[in-house]
Amino acid sequence: MRMSDKKSVLRWLGIATMMGVVFGLVFGYLNKNYARSLVISFSIAYTIFLLNCIVERLYLNRMKNASREKRLLVEIPTFFITAALGFFVCMSVYSRVYGIPVFTGRFLWTQLGILLIIYVILSSLIYSYRFYRELGEKEATEEKLKRLSKEIELKGLKSQMNPHFLFNTLNSINALVTEDPKQAREMVVMLSDLLRISLENRDRLLMRLKEELDFVHIYLEIERMRFRDRLDFVEEIDASLMGMYFPAMVLQPLLENAVKHGISKRRGRGWIHLSINTADDRVECLVSNSVSEHGPVQKLDSRNGTGLKNIRQRLDLLYSDAYHFQTGYTDSGDFEVQLIIPMESHGKD
Repeated sequence: MRMSDKKSVLRWLGIATMMGVVFGLVFGYLNKNYARSLVISFSIAYTIFLLNCIVERLYLNRMKNASREKRLLVEIPTFFITAALGFFVCMSVYSRVYGIPVFTGRFLWTQLGILLIIYVILSSLIYSYRFYRELGEKEATEEKLKRLSKEIELKGLKSQMNPHFLFNTLNSINALVTEDPKQAREMVVMLSDLLRISLENRDRLLMRLKEELDFVHIYLEIERMRFRDRLDFVEEIDASLMGMYFPAMVLQPLLENAVKHGISKRRGRGWIHLSINTADDRVECLVSNSVSEHGPVQKLDSRNGTGLKNIRQRLDLLYSDAYHFQTGYTDSGDFEVQLIIPMESHGKD
């Protein structure tokens, strides 16, 4: 029996009171003397409770880190000894007060039988409670570990995309260093802004849509410098969604995929279209782009390719099966990514 905190002490005090009432009423009925039986029963119950508190504080608390088997091996006989001691001390006192022959013949065996009943009932209550409490604590701990593992996996997948984006951006800057040093310097400044935002939000799983779009706009500005007049970007965003929470660092790799497999494969101008709107109580995000003049090159299966594969894995962890993510070609031959997620009104750290 553990009584290391106030709630535990009050709980076991309640059990002692309950046992005092039950035994007092039972023996009062048998002896036809309720008052005396209740006094004796409460005295026994509270004495056992007090002795267990003392033993717990002085000795059993030292075993809190021991295995369950070792604790039980010590606690069960200890509890029996304190129960026997409390029982016989109280009965010795009341044998003198009421003139009851406690330690003689048949009455002694009756007392031992009563003691055994008290011990079995109290032990069953105590260890049943402890079993269910430890089971609940174990389940809570396992749930917490699953949640932490999920967050670690999400952040790990997120970190896989950042280097990919960084390398592509550095290549863009490198291509401009000799052609246009001034523009290359501007790209370095914007890249530093991207890195700063990325570091500031590295531990966030969700961020407000406005913050996600600010990040995307800086990225696209860098790509516009790289492709000059070959990249046209159009967005249609429901203004009421700007404050909602969106999966962090998801839009940028979707747009990067459009640039890599769409715009960069074209000799002429290309376009990317981003739309985010509400659909009932969900949010629909569409990213579409023109493809190469020589035909489709983007993969239909979103599980292929690091960027889209990681996005799907992160969405699986965030939303389980409560989202829709699909890639494919439209009737006009353009490539489109469709993402539908639940409306999020709060963020997750």
